[in-house]
Amino acid sequence: KQYQKQYQKEYEKTDKRKKYKKEYDNQLCCYNGETLTLQALRKRFRKQGIQHPTAEAKKYIIKED
Repeated sequence: KQYQKQYQKEYEKTDKRKKYKKEYDNQLCCYNGETLTLQALRKRFRKQGIQHPTAEAKKYIIKED
């Protein structure tokens, strides 16, 4: 278990992980006629006190074909 925690800490620092997280957080969402990033919408929901802000924000992701 200790090895797993250490591996996770090291993985979070890699460029591959940072790039993935940036792309993930910058997905566009449409909420009430407003276009926001996933990260911005998640923060907005968190401030409103929604219990699972990420799960709720994912519902509004604009799908790209």
